[in-house]
Amino acid sequence: GCYPCADKDDTEMALKNGVDLVIELPTIYAISSAENFAEGISDRWKVLPKAEGYTVKEGEGIIITSSAKGLNGIYILEELWKDYTVTVKAERISGNGGIFIGTGLTEIEDISKKDVREYAVNMNSAQTGIRVFKQGVEGYTLGDYSSSVTAGNLRECNYEELKNGVTYTFTVNYGGDDGKHLCCSYTDGAGFDSIKLEYKLEAYNRAVFHSVTKDEEHLYAKLVNASDVSKKMDIFIDGYKQVYDAKAILLTAGKEFVDTANVNTKEEELVKPCECRLAVNEQKVQVILPAHSVTVLVF
Repeated sequence: GCYPCADKDDTEMALKNGVDLVIELPTIYAISSAENFAEGISDRWKVLPKAEGYTVKEGEGIIITSSAKGLNGIYILEELWKDYTVTVKAERISGNGGIFIGTGLTEIEDISKKDVREYAVNMNSAQTGIRVFKQGVEGYTLGDYSSSVTAGNLRECNYEELKNGVTYTFTVNYGGDDGKHLCCSYTDGAGFDSIKLEYKLEAYNRAVFHSVTKDEEHLYAKLVNASDVSKKMDIFIDGYKQVYDAKAILLTAGKEFVDTANVNTKEEELVKPCECRLAVNEQKVQVILPAHSVTVLVF
């Protein structure tokens, strides 16, 4: 899925003729689509949750104004889309706010769980880069993708001023040449071409400390998730006897206890292990590791 939108600064963004939003779908779809908003807008497009929407300027396109509530814009949610290019033709009419083009959209209807990669141009009137949202949380707070509010090293977050009254063409290639990259740029078609940003579509904070041992009866996998977000893992048991379930022993606690020494006392045991059984299918088990947790799997 994807969306174009404007931020909450005092900004009007015209999606000229309107967007000319062009979405090149994978060959399995064997189609491409272009929306000329000067001719109206199809019902495939929805207004972002809690957004104020748009107005149609006949013969020219649609007008998206800024909103004090947050981003204002429209979206299409198609979770099966992969390897596609979004081209947005837009003009900032007034203000100094940015335009955001989201791709890889898998959740938006509940804004608190938004999953998307945003090409943020002129964000906060001073920055252009990629913003990553995972389940409603900005990726840089999770240690994934970034070391600042936009993805990548801070030096790769650029400022290239958007000028009012100029029509720009923004291009976001979700997948790149190999299906594994995100490539973004924009141009005014009259000599200005932005810096081209390119990022891998993968998270870097996948580290889980682990070890595996066995005795005469069992195989033991110890998994430590030291980060402050939960992680889902698939565990493959190769070269071991056929198993159909596993015992999981989990030790974790809330954030309030993370930095508390000797949290358990004789009077009260606030942190204690719990056990459950997990199904093993074709020598594979899926486990969710809570934040700040230690998990032992016994096969």
